[in-house]
Amino acid sequence: MMRILLCLYLLASLGQVANAALRGASRQSGNDHPRGNRRLAVATEIAIIGGVTDTTAKVGFRTSSSAQVKIRYATMMGLNNFMETSAVTTDAADDYTGFIELEGLGVNTQYWYKVVV
Repeated sequence: MMRILLCLYLLASLGQVANAALRGASRQSGNDHPRGNRRLAVATEIAIIGGVTDTTAKVGFRTSSSAQVKIRYATMMGLNNFMETSAVTTDAADDYTGFIELEGLGVNTQYWYKVVV
């Protein structure tokens, strides 16, 4: 079986995203935070690749709170002409983890991807 190579491609480090949320740039009003403010969910775990076949691969991830997550992937490092998956919702019942299957991958082709929260 031919393997598909997937490389993690992050446009911004998780630390930068988390810092922006902590500065309050992404706060919204809500009642699920002790002070009445809710912070934007961020990806908290590096994505895990598994279940690789000739044309598919599964990406697992975790978020800091309930969130809609998509994955963009492409054969170019800059994610030019990227493909995007449908959104998956993470929630407390699943410990804010989720999995998305990438489809239509090519044999012996290197891919870059980005988890979009």
